[in-house]
Amino acid sequence: MRALTLAALALASCYSPTIKDDQYQCMTSTDCPSGFHCNSCSQCVLLAEPLTCSQFSPCTNGDKQRAAGDPNLPNVAFCPGAWQVGGVSTPAKCGNAPAPDGSDGKGGSCSIADNCMAGWHPCTDGELGVQGLTTDQCKALPSFFAANQVGVVPKINGTPTCAAASAGAHYVFGCGPTSVGLDAACTTLSRAVRSNVVNVNCPSYFNCADPAGDHLTKASATDPGGVMCCKG
Repeated sequence: MRALTLAALALASCYSPTIKDDQYQCMTSTDCPSGFHCNSCSQCVLLAEPLTCSQFSPCTNGDKQRAAGDPNLPNVAFCPGAWQVGGVSTPAKCGNAPAPDGSDGKGGSCSIADNCMAGWHPCTDGELGVQGLTTDQCKALPSFFAANQVGVVPKINGTPTCAAASAGAHYVFGCGPTSVGLDAACTTLSRAVRSNVVNVNCPSYFNCADPAGDHLTKASATDPGGVMCCKG
């Protein structure tokens, strides 16, 4: 028995598990195992930047992958999603773990923010240019992705204009093709959608109950579109 015990201890002392690059996600390097670095893709890696960010997704719904057409920026992701709590500025409600129908799977409801992993949030127009997203990339998305950006239609030209989040805003802004919604007068965001009670500017895969800024929901993560998530 003594010999077996000593052998087991010897084996244990020699055990050195192999930790792979990107095996752990992080916010800072202190979240990583000893000797690892937190890169700009929120991955623990031995080298500074050995991976492209296309290999990382902060999306939490469905297959947890970025949507088709995502330009794979390190701090901006287009995430498929669903949420039952209305609006685009509501904080996470179910621990960033939504089911494909926007619920928590236990009888509760998730918000738009739950479709982004912890440490990420629905983007605003003002931060997107800083994070490297261009309007052309925004327009190239095949379906509409909502941002935490609402606004109004000015009386002068009728083009929806991005404004600070506020209650009662009829328009929600985001990225998507010209076949969706209206042109947007924003810094980076290209499209605006409004309640389908008022007109047909809301894509069918969203529920744009008026005012859309307070009531926008999405019933299924498997349908087109979702949410734009930003790191920070």
